[in-house]
Amino acid sequence: MACRETDIKIKEQQHDIWILLDSETRTVIALGRSGVRESNTALIVFKKLHNITNAIAPIIVTDGFDAYHMPLRMEYPESKYTVYSSLGDDAGNHVIESFHKNFKA
Repeated sequence: MACRETDIKIKEQQHDIWILLDSETRTVIALGRSGVRESNTALIVFKKLHNITNAIAPIIVTDGFDAYHMPLRMEYPESKYTVYSSLGDDAGNHVIESFHKNFKA
């Protein structure tokens, strides 16, 4: 699973979109929208994912944003948390980055 957040403007208002994606199938598992990027928002999205799938995510890939650390430890303590090093690495987070660029275009 991969998680990524990005900011977009809708009618001149700033919003943050959070996406959790199955890296292998490229299926969006959960989406969240907020006005701020913080741990509480990330926690809400991870709780949503946990409620939707009721599954254990063996590996979770993010860009290393600090807001992910606490929510991942709370919702998925048994998962391996991986930070991707670049958009071109094999970890899978680049799939979401590509999705965001398509979404924002």
